[in-house]
Amino acid sequence: MARLVHAGVERMAKAGRPVSMTGYLDKKAALERLDVTDYLLLPSRVESIPVVFSDALKRSCALISTPVGDMPAFLEGAESCGVVADSVSAIAFAKAIEVALDNAPADFIFGIEQTRIQFEPRNIAARLWSELSSGSSEERLS
Repeated sequence: MARLVHAGVERMAKAGRPVSMTGYLDKKAALERLDVTDYLLLPSRVESIPVVFSDALKRSCALISTPVGDMPAFLEGAESCGVVADSVSAIAFAKAIEVALDNAPADFIFGIEQTRIQFEPRNIAARLWSELSSGSSEERLS
């Protein structure tokens, strides 16, 4: 599919669309790219929460994802940080992109901020500690 994707990107770029395809980026370059990105596309068919998800949140970048793993929990509802496709298919993903483009990326800022808070290490540690300390020692051992 690489040739098809490259051809599509080239066609869109020639038409004046703000699209580019760079290939692998190191962490610094990837974070810089997120700073100028409206939507991060996550077309994964298997990942629960990819690392780039939290990187996008840190950079206030909205997301468009397939409905795999934990992604629907973060991309559905009033405090959404992006758009989730209806299914894991190219057509559903394209429709999710269309839905996102009908909104301004800024429409997702509140959801991005709320989701980012959930991923802060201090908050994760507090939730883990609460879970571990709420059960009896027998429950924790089983």
